[in-house]
Amino acid sequence: MKKEAESDILTLTEVSKMLHLHPNTLRNYDANGTLKALRLGEKRTRRYRRSDVEAFIKNMDDGSKN
Repeated sequence: MKKEAESDILTLTEVSKMLHLHPNTLRNYDANGTLKALRLGEKRTRRYRRSDVEAFIKNMDDGSKN
């Protein structure tokens, strides 16, 4: 069950590859609220909820149809 929960949280690199965006673009999206990241641990590393990324993709797809 823990393995399943871990797959719902994605790293910056994973999301960058999924969206074909540079990691700095994702950092900017986090800073301006476009795609918010979770900040975990002492180093405050960015992690993303899979559901947030999927919603972002859906939003992008819906916006491109107009």
